[in-house]
Amino acid sequence: MVPDAARRVTSFTTSANLRLRSGPRVIGTMQKVHETCRRCGPMGRPAFVTVQRGCDIGGTFCIVPMTRGPERSRKLADVVNEVTRLAASGTTEVTLLGQTVNSYHDGTHDFADLLRAVGAVPGLRRLRFTSPYPTDFTERVLDAMPQTPAVCEHVHLPMQSGSSRVLKRIAAALRPCRFLEVVAALRGAVSGLALTTDIIVGFAGGTEDDFQETLSLVEEVAFDDAYTFKYSVREGTPAVRLKDHVAREVKTERLGRLIAVVAADGGAEEHGARGHYA
Repeated sequence: MVPDAARRVTSFTTSANLRLRSGPRVIGTMQKVHETCRRCGPMGRPAFVTVQRGCDIGGTFCIVPMTRGPERSRKLADVVNEVTRLAASGTTEVTLLGQTVNSYHDGTHDFADLLRAVGAVPGLRRLRFTSPYPTDFTERVLDAMPQTPAVCEHVHLPMQSGSSRVLKRIAAALRPCRFLEVVAALRGAVSGLALTTDIIVGFAGGTEDDFQETLSLVEEVAFDDAYTFKYSVREGTPAVRLKDHVAREVKTERLGRLIAVVAADGGAEEHGARGHYA
């Protein structure tokens, strides 16, 4: 989801859980344990605030660089002014949006500055952000998160795959060992942190061994919840050129196994493991 699209789902996210008549849960929308903020009190009226547009990573399956252009950040003062207006009108929870939101930099201020400034807005009780890029959690950001009371103890940390080979094909600037280092740093910085993630199964060329590496990483991290997806080709992305596609039935079978591991190891059976069976 690109940042601006989140504005269109606000009303949807207040509805009840949706289920297929004869299948597994498709998406959970009820408030989960990992979506609470112990320091900030109960959730009030939420709002989404875009702080960054575009992306410089250029993953092979991602359309954002082609549709939104290079990464660019709004000025910190403009963001703070928008949140101040929202809080004055009754908003108590804000989610900061960006394709790689924690790489935010307006030329003067970084993401740590943004968290502190927005978190200090009078009337704002809960502050979230999505989606961060794992390797962009600097020491300054890790310090700002626990030191800003409004920041909720939840990070959605996209993993995509636990296979170094698949991540290389995706062109992600990340490897499993580095991902584990980031997880350890986040949990060390924020007491009681809840972690959720995005995982793709069946990316072009993905073998059973690659999938087993993904399952192993999921078990090691023990996510609280996960959004899981079967890979599908999207026109306009570099991945269109890849021809060694994984069979649809194999993707479906792997997705089922992945959801079961998330539920067993991360407690997502309680929270509601989320999977898309399109």
